[in-house]
Amino acid sequence: MQVSMESKDYQKIAKAILFIRQHHLSQPDLITVAQNIGLSEYHFQRLFTQWAAPFEETSNIGTEQEA
Repeated sequence: MQVSMESKDYQKIAKAILFIRQHHLSQPDLITVAQNIGLSEYHFQRLFTQWAAPFEETSNIGTEQEA
């Protein structure tokens, strides 16, 4: 059974979010979270931004003021 790249990426993001939740009091930095999920700082930031962007766009719906 072959796991898709999207599924692997989702698993990495889920693992990162879990790590952040478990260590929120110590405010882990980008490098620490990236190392925890086995990615470089660059790749983790790119992957997280890719997954977070759709949520960011939908969270702004209805909050924009009409001109």
